[in-house]
Amino acid sequence: MTLNVLQLTTYPIDNALHGGQIRARFTKRALEEGGFNVENFTAFNRNSYPSALPDIDLSLAEDLGPYRNYWQISDFNSGRALSSDESLYQAFKKAIRERSIDVVVLEEPWLGRAILRLKDEGHLSAPVVYNSYNIEYQSKKLILEDAAIPEAAEIVAEILAIERDLTERSAACSAVTVADAEIMAQWAAGEVVVARNGTVKRRTSHLHGVLPVALDPTWRYMLFVGSAHPPNVSGFAEFVLGSLRKLRSNERIVVVGSACDSIWHKIQVTETPFLARDKLALIGQVSDYALSCVIANASGLLLPINYGGGSNLKTAEALVSGKPIVATEKAFRGFEEFLGSKNLRIAHDAEEFGNAIRATFDDVGGLEPERPGVDALLWEKCLLPIVEAVRWATSHNR
Repeated sequence: MTLNVLQLTTYPIDNALHGGQIRARFTKRALEEGGFNVENFTAFNRNSYPSALPDIDLSLAEDLGPYRNYWQISDFNSGRALSSDESLYQAFKKAIRERSIDVVVLEEPWLGRAILRLKDEGHLSAPVVYNSYNIEYQSKKLILEDAAIPEAAEIVAEILAIERDLTERSAACSAVTVADAEIMAQWAAGEVVVARNGTVKRRTSHLHGVLPVALDPTWRYMLFVGSAHPPNVSGFAEFVLGSLRKLRSNERIVVVGSACDSIWHKIQVTETPFLARDKLALIGQVSDYALSCVIANASGLLLPINYGGGSNLKTAEALVSGKPIVATEKAFRGFEEFLGSKNLRIAHDAEEFGNAIRATFDDVGGLEPERPGVDALLWEKCLLPIVEAVRWATSHNR
C-alpha cells in the first residue's frame, strides 16, 4: 500500500528560487522516488509569491501580532498567526481533516505550533517528521540583533520554545549539519538524522560564451548567487563591496538572485556607489538556464557568509561546479571536509577576501579542478536519510 505524505511549506515549491524552496522540492522528489505519495500543502502570503496560490493565504498575517512590523521574521509571524488567529486556524484544520494523511513532513518549524495544536485537539493522528534547515533560534537571534530589533530576546525565546516542542514531539527529525543534529538530539524523543544540503550537477560545457544580455562578453567576473536572506546581504556588504577597488577595467562582480535589491540599498549608504556602478552587475533573478550560463562563464564563485546557521546550498553548488571559490570559513558549515579542496581560498576578513578575489582573477591555471567526493553532495544522495526517517516514523507511529 502506498502511504500518503503531506508536506507542509511556507512557500510554493514548483518554481523554486531560494534555498528553502529548492530543498523542499527535492525532498518531495526523493520521497516520491522512495515510493510515497506526496502532496505539498502551502501556507504563505500570496503577495510574496504572486505567481502561485497558497492552500492557506496568510497575507493578512502581516497585520497580526505584536511583531508584525519586522520583515526579518515574516516566517515566524505567519506561523504564529496560523496557530492563534481563529479564522486562519479553522481553515487550516478543515483542510487537514479533509485529507487522508499517513505522515506529515514539516519543512522548517514555522507551521509547527498549528500542527501541534491540531494534535492536541485530536484533529491529527498522523506522525510528524520535522525537517530542520537551521537551529532557528540561534540564526534568528543573529539576524534580529543585526537589525537592532528591541524585542529580539523575547522573539528568540518564542522560537526556541517552538523548536524544542516540535523536536520533542515529532516521530523523527532531520538536520542539515552534524552540529545541528547534536543540539536537536538533546531535545528529541524520536530519531534525529543528518540530511545535508546538496545540489544538482549542471551540464555547462556547451555554454561557454553564452551570456545574458546584461553581461558584456569581454568581462571577466566573479559570481555571487544569493537570496535576500540577511546573512547573504550582510556578508556581501562586509566582504565584497570593499573589494571592488581591487578590480581592473574589464573585471566585474556579478550578483544573481533576490539579494540584488537589498545589496543596492546597502550600496546607497556606503562610500562606494560610483565604484559599484562601474564594477558591480546586479542582474536579479534569472531562469535556471541563465544561471547555468553565468556559472559556466564565471572566473570563480563567491561565498561571503559572515553569520547564520545551518548550511549553505550555494556551497554545495560551488563545490560541484568545479569553479574556483573565494569563501569565508562560515560558508563551509556542514562541508568542512572540503576545506582543503583545490582552488579554494578561505578569507577571514574583508582585506583577505579582496586579496583572494584578486588572486583568483590573476590565476589563469587552466582546467577547473577535480574535487574528489563532491558526488556525495548531489540531492539524490543527501536526502536519503529523510526518506528513511519517514519510513521509520510510519512504522513507529507516535
